[in-house]
Amino acid sequence: MQDYQHPELVKRLVRKLNIKPEEAEALFSALKDFLRWCATTRGPHTPTPEVDIAWHEFILFTRDYADFCARYAGRFLHHQPATAQASAECQCESCAHPFPDDDDIRPAVHA
Repeated sequence: MQDYQHPELVKRLVRKLNIKPEEAEALFSALKDFLRWCATTRGPHTPTPEVDIAWHEFILFTRDYADFCARYAGRFLHHQPATAQASAECQCESCAHPFPDDDDIRPAVHA
């Protein structure tokens, strides 16, 4: 999954978040780690706020996002906003489980 590149998304993150290209690359890498976690473990899962922003931006590239999901997850990874019964953060699937504090899964990203 980490070999997947999307230069236009990285450029969009640079512009939208006013960050350096290497920070945008790191953020996209963190998003791919999060999506891998969603694809390989039973959810629901909640991304960090920074990863959630990157996820929103990736979803805007609808065909690319759908192709990415099919190729790497084997299914479409839906982004489900929290309901009044769950936390105020967006989630993968339907309810909240915080992103693990495992440095191997969740790289440090500061936007």
